[in-house]
Amino acid sequence: MEKLMDKREVALAFGVTVKAIDKWVCEKRIPYIKISGKCVRFRASAIQGYLNTRTVRPEVRPSF
Repeated sequence: MEKLMDKREVALAFGVTVKAIDKWVCEKRIPYIKISGKCVRFRASAIQGYLNTRTVRPEVRPSF
């Protein structure tokens, strides 16, 4: 079974506060699993995938 992360671990991965993670969950901005009531967990692979989709790649410009 894949490791599930809690809000604190995800906040550390993003470099934000747990409050920011709560807001993102409420806004459904990041992938999460609802365990019960207010208990949510995050698949490490889903968080990594989300980060990969948000990565801005530098443009390669031709040199003249």
